[in-house]
Amino acid sequence: MMEAKYSVITGDIIWSSKLNNEQLSEIRHTLKYEADQLNGVKLPLEFFRGDGFQLACNDRMGFRNALILKMIAKGLGAGFDIRVSIGVGQTDLNKNTVRESDGEPFTISGRNLDTMKGMDRTFVFSKGEYQSPQLNAMVQLFDDFIRDIKPGQAKVLSLALKGLSQKEIAQKLGISQPAVSKVLHSVGFRSFLAVLNVVESNAV
Repeated sequence: MMEAKYSVITGDIIWSSKLNNEQLSEIRHTLKYEADQLNGVKLPLEFFRGDGFQLACNDRMGFRNALILKMIAKGLGAGFDIRVSIGVGQTDLNKNTVRESDGEPFTISGRNLDTMKGMDRTFVFSKGEYQSPQLNAMVQLFDDFIRDIKPGQAKVLSLALKGLSQKEIAQKLGISQPAVSKVLHSVGFRSFLAVLNVVESNAV
Protein backbone atom coordinates (compact mmCIF):
# COMPACT_ATOMS: atom_id res chain seq x y z
CA MET A 1 0.00 0.00 0.00
CA MET A 2 1.30 3.44 -0.90
CA GLU A 3 2.04 5.95 1.82
CA ALA A 4 -0.44 8.77 2.38
CA LYS A 5 -0.83 11.52 4.93
CA TYR A 6 -2.76 10.69 8.11
CA SER A 7 -3.42 12.19 11.52
CA VAL A 8 -2.66 10.13 14.59
CA ILE A 9 -4.12 11.10 17.96
CA THR A 10 -2.19 9.87 20.98
CA GLY A 11 -3.56 10.66 24.40
CA ASP A 12 -3.90 9.72 28.01
CA ILE A 13 -6.35 10.23 30.83
CA ILE A 14 -5.31 13.08 33.11
CA TRP A 15 -5.35 12.32 36.85
CA SER A 16 -6.22 8.69 36.13
CA SER A 17 -4.63 7.65 39.44
CA LYS A 18 -7.23 9.76 41.25
CA LEU A 19 -10.16 8.06 39.54
CA ASN A 20 -11.76 4.99 41.07
CA ASN A 21 -12.29 1.85 39.00
CA GLU A 22 -15.85 2.80 38.09
CA GLN A 23 -14.83 6.27 36.90
CA LEU A 24 -11.87 4.92 34.94
CA SER A 25 -14.12 2.35 33.29
CA GLU A 26 -16.65 5.06 32.43
CA ILE A 27 -14.19 7.35 30.66
CA ARG A 28 -12.50 4.48 28.84
CA HIS A 29 -15.82 3.08 27.61
CA THR A 30 -17.14 6.52 26.63
CA LEU A 31 -14.02 7.48 24.68
CA LYS A 32 -13.97 4.15 22.84
CA TYR A 33 -17.67 4.33 21.98
CA GLU A 34 -17.57 7.97 20.88
CA ALA A 35 -14.37 7.53 18.86
CA ASP A 36 -16.09 4.79 16.86
CA GLN A 37 -18.73 7.35 15.80
CA LEU A 38 -16.27 9.98 14.56
CA ASN A 39 -15.85 10.86 10.89
CA GLY A 40 -12.63 10.01 9.11
CA VAL A 41 -11.34 7.35 11.53
CA LYS A 42 -9.02 4.90 9.76
CA LEU A 43 -7.86 2.79 12.70
CA PRO A 44 -10.14 2.67 15.77
CA LEU A 45 -9.18 3.88 19.22
CA GLU A 46 -7.29 1.40 21.37
CA PHE A 47 -6.12 1.74 24.95
CA PHE A 48 -2.65 0.77 26.11
CA ARG A 49 -0.75 1.09 29.39
CA GLY A 50 -4.01 1.48 31.28
CA ASP A 51 -4.71 5.16 30.65
CA GLY A 52 -3.08 5.73 27.25
CA PHE A 53 -4.86 5.53 23.90
CA GLN A 54 -4.32 6.06 20.19
CA LEU A 55 -6.30 6.21 16.96
CA ALA A 56 -5.63 7.17 13.34
CA CYS A 57 -7.74 9.48 11.16
CA ASN A 58 -7.50 10.99 7.74
CA ASP A 59 -5.26 14.04 7.75
CA ARG A 60 -8.05 16.64 7.74
CA MET A 61 -10.10 15.21 10.62
CA GLY A 62 -7.45 14.62 13.27
CA PHE A 63 -7.52 18.08 14.83
CA ARG A 64 -11.31 18.31 15.06
CA ASN A 65 -11.67 14.72 16.27
CA ALA A 66 -9.13 15.35 19.02
CA LEU A 67 -11.11 18.42 20.12
CA ILE A 68 -14.34 16.41 20.13
CA LEU A 69 -12.81 13.65 22.26
CA LYS A 70 -11.46 16.20 24.72
CA MET A 71 -14.88 17.84 25.03
CA ILE A 72 -16.51 14.44 25.49
CA ALA A 73 -14.09 13.62 28.32
CA LYS A 74 -14.62 16.97 30.03
CA GLY A 75 -18.37 16.58 29.60
CA LEU A 76 -18.34 13.56 31.92
CA GLY A 77 -17.90 15.90 34.88
CA ALA A 78 -15.36 17.62 37.08
CA GLY A 79 -12.18 15.58 37.40
CA PHE A 80 -12.45 14.04 33.94
CA ASP A 81 -10.04 15.21 31.25
CA ILE A 82 -7.58 13.92 28.67
CA ARG A 83 -4.27 15.08 27.27
CA VAL A 84 -4.04 14.78 23.46
CA SER A 85 -1.28 15.08 20.89
CA ILE A 86 -2.04 15.15 17.17
CA GLY A 87 0.68 14.24 14.70
CA VAL A 88 0.31 14.47 10.92
CA GLY A 89 2.65 12.62 8.60
CA GLN A 90 3.17 9.98 5.95
CA THR A 91 2.51 6.30 6.60
CA ASP A 92 0.90 3.40 4.77
CA LEU A 93 -1.45 2.17 7.54
CA ASN A 94 -0.89 -1.38 6.34
CA LYS A 95 -1.92 -2.88 9.67
CA ASN A 96 -5.33 -3.55 11.19
CA THR A 97 -4.76 -1.84 14.55
CA VAL A 98 -2.82 1.11 15.92
CA ARG A 99 -0.87 -1.30 18.13
CA GLU A 100 0.61 -2.89 15.03
CA SER A 101 1.20 0.39 13.19
CA ASP A 102 4.11 2.76 13.00
CA GLY A 103 5.38 5.57 10.83
CA GLU A 104 5.85 9.31 10.97
CA PRO A 105 2.52 10.43 12.50
CA PHE A 106 2.69 7.76 15.20
CA THR A 107 6.20 8.82 16.16
CA ILE A 108 5.35 12.52 16.16
CA SER A 109 2.21 12.25 18.26
CA GLY A 110 3.71 9.78 20.74
CA ARG A 111 6.90 11.78 21.23
CA ASN A 112 5.00 15.02 21.75
CA LEU A 113 2.66 13.43 24.29
CA ASP A 114 5.66 12.36 26.35
CA THR A 115 7.07 15.91 26.33
CA MET A 116 3.69 17.41 27.30
CA LYS A 117 3.72 15.64 30.65
CA GLY A 118 6.40 17.98 31.92
CA MET A 119 4.68 21.06 30.51
CA ASP A 120 1.47 22.91 31.23
CA ARG A 121 -0.14 21.69 28.00
CA THR A 122 -3.08 19.37 27.37
CA PHE A 123 -3.47 19.85 23.61
CA VAL A 124 -0.69 19.96 20.99
CA PHE A 125 -0.42 19.56 17.23
CA SER A 126 2.56 18.94 14.97
CA LYS A 127 3.10 18.17 11.29
CA GLY A 128 6.65 17.01 11.92
CA GLU A 129 8.11 19.73 9.73
CA TYR A 130 8.42 23.49 9.88
CA GLN A 131 5.26 24.83 11.46
CA SER A 132 4.48 28.52 11.27
CA PRO A 133 4.49 30.58 14.48
CA GLN A 134 0.93 31.60 13.61
CA LEU A 135 -0.28 27.99 13.58
CA ASN A 136 1.54 27.25 16.84
CA ALA A 137 -0.09 30.31 18.41
CA MET A 138 -3.57 29.21 17.33
CA VAL A 139 -3.02 25.71 18.74
CA GLN A 140 -1.88 27.27 22.02
CA LEU A 141 -5.03 29.41 21.94
CA PHE A 142 -7.17 26.28 21.72
CA ASP A 143 -5.30 24.73 24.62
CA ASP A 144 -5.83 27.79 26.79
CA PHE A 145 -9.48 28.08 25.78
CA ILE A 146 -10.60 24.51 26.33
CA ARG A 147 -8.99 24.05 29.74
CA ASP A 148 -11.60 26.36 31.30
CA ILE A 149 -14.61 24.75 29.62
CA LYS A 150 -17.16 23.44 32.14
CA PRO A 151 -18.76 19.98 31.79
CA GLY A 152 -22.13 21.35 30.62
CA GLN A 153 -20.46 23.56 28.04
CA ALA A 154 -18.27 20.66 26.90
CA LYS A 155 -21.32 18.49 26.17
CA VAL A 156 -22.78 21.18 23.94
CA LEU A 157 -19.44 21.88 22.24
CA SER A 158 -18.76 18.23 21.47
CA LEU A 159 -22.04 17.99 19.57
CA ALA A 160 -21.64 21.38 17.87
CA LEU A 161 -18.18 20.31 16.65
CA LYS A 162 -19.80 17.23 15.13
CA GLY A 163 -21.99 19.56 13.07
CA LEU A 164 -25.31 19.10 14.88
CA SER A 165 -27.76 22.00 14.75
CA GLN A 166 -28.87 23.81 17.90
CA LYS A 167 -32.23 22.02 17.69
CA GLU A 168 -30.53 18.61 17.39
CA ILE A 169 -28.21 19.38 20.30
CA ALA A 170 -31.15 20.46 22.45
CA GLN A 171 -33.05 17.26 21.66
CA LYS A 172 -30.04 15.06 22.34
CA LEU A 173 -29.22 16.70 25.68
CA GLY A 174 -32.82 17.22 26.79
CA ILE A 175 -32.50 20.98 27.13
CA SER A 176 -34.06 23.95 25.33
CA GLN A 177 -32.71 25.41 22.12
CA PRO A 178 -32.29 28.85 23.81
CA ALA A 179 -30.13 27.12 26.44
CA VAL A 180 -27.93 25.67 23.69
CA SER A 181 -27.69 29.06 22.01
CA LYS A 182 -26.71 30.68 25.31
CA VAL A 183 -23.89 28.18 25.85
CA LEU A 184 -22.53 28.62 22.34
CA HIS A 185 -22.67 32.39 22.69
CA SER A 186 -21.01 32.31 26.12
CA VAL A 187 -18.01 30.36 24.79
CA GLY A 188 -17.73 32.43 21.62
CA PHE A 189 -18.37 29.43 19.40
CA ARG A 190 -18.63 31.45 16.19
CA SER A 191 -15.11 32.81 16.66
CA PHE A 192 -13.94 29.42 17.94
CA LEU A 193 -15.21 27.77 14.76
CA ALA A 194 -13.64 30.43 12.53
CA VAL A 195 -10.22 29.85 14.12
CA LEU A 196 -10.73 26.07 13.89
CA ASN A 197 -11.40 26.36 10.16
CA VAL A 198 -8.15 28.30 9.71
CA VAL A 199 -6.19 25.73 11.73
CA GLU A 200 -7.68 22.84 9.77
CA SER A 201 -6.82 24.46 6.46
CA ASN A 202 -3.18 24.80 7.60
CA ALA A 203 -2.95 21.48 9.41
CA VAL A 204 -2.56 19.21 6.40
